[in-house]
Amino acid sequence: MFFYRTQHTLFLDIGHYLAKAAYVTRSGNSFTVQRFEKRPIPQKTFENAQITDPLKFKEFLHQLLRAFPESAQTGTLHLTASDRHTFLKKIILPTPLPKNLDQHMLYEAEQMAPYPIAEAIVDYSIMDTDPYFATYAQTGESQLLTTISKQSILSGIKEAFEEIDRPLSVVSPGSIGLF
Repeated sequence: MFFYRTQHTLFLDIGHYLAKAAYVTRSGNSFTVQRFEKRPIPQKTFENAQITDPLKFKEFLHQLLRAFPESAQTGTLHLTASDRHTFLKKIILPTPLPKNLDQHMLYEAEQMAPYPIAEAIVDYSIMDTDPYFATYAQTGESQLLTTISKQSILSGIKEAFEEIDRPLSVVSPGSIGLF
């Protein structure tokens, strides 16, 4: 008989006007949504993709997090970044992948960012390690998922969570973090 430790995760999707939060527990292969909340973000909290009123934003986070049980407060905190300044792109490259892959992915990110790349956080993941995507490896191609987010948005949100003693565990692009 196997016993699984229950994992607690709070997923937050913070946009410019609305925040959505889902408290999910996992035991073995079973996921259960324990609670879901959505709340409007106070007016004039964000302007031009920047937190303009940090105190109001921190109070909003406090109120939102208090709506969830204690187990949600101490589990993993998974935040999704604003869709408006975060971008995803699937890139297919021939295998073997180039030795300068980091530079190549930075070039790809520069092509898709509507803001200077110096203002961005760039990340990528090689999808061929996932069995679902492994068929590409047989064709001599590799799939990569590239994400870019505006650094100033993530920095301000990250700082706000740290100031309320709830550091982020995971940050992902757009609303895909709720899937």
